[in-house]
Amino acid sequence: MSRIVAALITMLLAPALFAQSGSGVQTASVTLSSAQLLSLHSSPVQLIPPPGAGNIIKPVSITLQYKAGSAPYNASDGNFAIGTPSLPGATHGPGGGFIDQTSDQVAYVGAFGGASGSRGNFENQPIIVQQNGSTDWTAGDGSVVVNISYTIVALQ
Repeated sequence: MSRIVAALITMLLAPALFAQSGSGVQTASVTLSSAQLLSLHSSPVQLIPPPGAGNIIKPVSITLQYKAGSAPYNASDGNFAIGTPSLPGATHGPGGGFIDQTSDQVAYVGAFGGASGSRGNFENQPIIVQQNGSTDWTAGDGSVVVNISYTIVALQ
């Protein structure tokens, strides 16, 4: 009986204590094509849609997988900047040393651990990725798979 009570408390009470809604940790997987990578500086890509008014997306972990094509990218300038439209560089993944390689690569990227700002920077905002260099990357024909584990947090 006590195990049932403990399980019910964990399932029903724990999310409320941490002000989370939804069904716990969710995962999004988005494949960035070569065309998207070549224009990522000028055209950000949405990874997770807005969660609705009164909610924010809290990334737990982010993984980038580079699937090398027949030619590596020229990525001497810029990184993968992941965040919201109002705070696009909440965390960063490698550009050079990653997509300029001739073999598949994997990068673990931190969540938004140190990101902070006004409520409007996060509330009902999508998660996007863009390239933060001075110009778009060139050449290359591989792809990058972005996997994000996240929760939806209900603001108080």
